Amino acid sequence: MSIKSLVVNTVISWFNVNQWVYMTNGYSLTHSLTYSLTYLLTYSLREDVLIAYRDVNELFGDIVKVTPSSKCVGDLALYLVTRNLSTTHLLNGNTKIDFPESVVGLFKGELGLPHRGFPKEIENIILKGSEKLKDRPGLLLSPINFEENIKTLTAKFNQIITPEQAMSYLMYPKVFSDYITKQQKTR
Repeated sequence: MSIKSLVVNTVISWFNVNQWVYMTNGYSLTHSLTYSLTYLLTYSLREDVLIAYRDVNELFGDIVKVTPSSKCVGDLALYLVTRNLSTTHLLNGNTKIDFPESVVGLFKGELGLPHRGFPKEIENIILKGSEKLKDRPGLLLSPINFEENIKTLTAKFNQIITPEQAMSYLMYPKVFSDYITKQQKTR
């Protein structure tokens, strides 16, 4: 077993034991946060990140966490920990915070909105006066020609793009582009 595999398996084991303490879902533990911690070489901060995850989740109103929303909670938790900040810094207004795009998008309603909305105080802090969507996000999307999307991405990245990859691009264009670019550099 490689050292990287050993570290990843250790992180996953530690997370699985502690997921209920920190109110995280299984996906965010075994995939999103695990990858981020090992990739960013911040494994030593794992408990700090999980505490921040719990605190951010509470600040957001204990939202339902599925993959996209748990990613937003995790993004802000990682952002705070890597800058030695906490949710208290968000609320006191004395610290300038450039919120991750995923968090701003979540509060704008790009992933939909919780049925009771977000807590107004944190919504105002994160949106900084930006408008929220008035309609369901899916209603605002233009129709997609999936075959054309695959052709465009294949040309853009100079490699064959699968239908699954093309769908990933549609949902997370920047994340997908960064991933493919990094993957191509390591070849």
